Amino acid sequence: MYQEALAPALRKANAKSRSFLILEDNDPTGYKAKLSKEAKAKEKVKRIPFPKRSPDFNPLDCGFWPMINRRLRGQGAKFPPSKRESRAAFIRRLKRTITRVPSATFEPLVKSMKRRCTALLAAKGADIEE
Repeated sequence: MYQEALAPALRKANAKSRSFLILEDNDPTGYKAKLSKEAKAKEKVKRIPFPKRSPDFNPLDCGFWPMINRRLRGQGAKFPPSKRESRAAFIRRLKRTITRVPSATFEPLVKSMKRRCTALLAAKGADIEE
């Protein structure tokens, strides 16, 4: 997601920037994962620690994931009633769905992040994590 969708949208929105500052939630399976850290380092993406219990600060929660959910449900609605999808098959379908999201989808989310992050930094004096 970082290299195929988010990074191109960040570069398009901020063509003069060489590095980027993003806000991620506190899900350790995402931002602390080795592949996630490597991808962010390669794309020169730093993160602002996400305040607990503050869903309004995360544009992915209110924009990206609901869209993915709608796409997955639309796909599932086309399945025959007798079809039972295994967990592994669902995860493959989820990954395919996520990687097929055009980078343009992230542009409004990226644009809202600057406002959200500025407000967070001003309110909390948050540290930036590599």
